[in-house]
Amino acid sequence: MYNNLISKRHFSLSALLAATTFALSGCGTLYEENPALQAESDSDTAKVYFIRPTPVKPKGVADKPIEVDYAGKPLIKISEGTYTLVKLLPGKGEITTRSQTQFINQPQPIEVTRSRIYTLLAGRTYFIHLKRIDEEFRGITYDPEPVDLVTAKSLAEKLRKWGAAKQEPIAAIEEVPPTPKTSPLEPVYPEKVYPGSPYLLDKPVKK
Repeated sequence: MYNNLISKRHFSLSALLAATTFALSGCGTLYEENPALQAESDSDTAKVYFIRPTPVKPKGVADKPIEVDYAGKPLIKISEGTYTLVKLLPGKGEITTRSQTQFINQPQPIEVTRSRIYTLLAGRTYFIHLKRIDEEFRGITYDPEPVDLVTAKSLAEKLRKWGAAKQEPIAAIEEVPPTPKTSPLEPVYPEKVYPGSPYLLDKPVKK
């Protein structure tokens, strides 16, 4: 009986640890293969915080984890209600969000993208708000929008931290030097936002 009790307790502890690990892993993923992550020391890097708040209204597939690419390569996958810190090599590159949305009359969700070009300097800190934009009949996209420290603190206040942000939370930052401006968000050009997906219907809709 004693052995059975120990066994049950061990199983319960193992199950709890497994559940905790699963919950933490659901926050996001860092794609370590991205070449921009291969810095030798922190002094050689730009600190980039990615912030994804929880929206007020659920929007189906658009609420799923989204992927963020840097310089054409996957960088992170991030869930709602979380933020993280990624340390990148200095340089100029495009930061792109990839997410799913329900589009026009198509039965299956499609991938949508939005991009901005960032100039990353060594020793500087950047805050990127993955801002959800509802384009109504054109679907939902995420703008990799630059924000200042005050805005970043407000956005991140009640969010879960994962990755390097656990050791360097936004709340602990007192000030940051200015950073170069990013490129503006382009208008919603269908051929860029919905790559490979027809924007207009091939056949007229029957009334």
